[in-house]
Amino acid sequence: TNIKTFIETNKREVLIIELTMNEGSSSDLRKALRHSGLLDHVYHPADQYIIEEWPTLQQLIDDDTRILLFGSGDGMESCP
Repeated sequence: TNIKTFIETNKREVLIIELTMNEGSSSDLRKALRHSGLLDHVYHPADQYIIEEWPTLQQLIDDDTRILLFGSGDGMESCP
């Protein structure tokens, strides 16, 4: 099963994905998420890096933003 199939089949599941970002990989990640159709399911905080209050799991499910991406590394200038 791939991520898209999983997220579309399991409507009440939230995925947490941790990534190691290298120089230039953020644009590759963004392109891959758009191409796969997953970008619409990724949670985007209102502020780029500061999240004062996280949504509840139910809010993520209701908003269908059930993929949380966490990245670290040299290529963190602007992830999706």
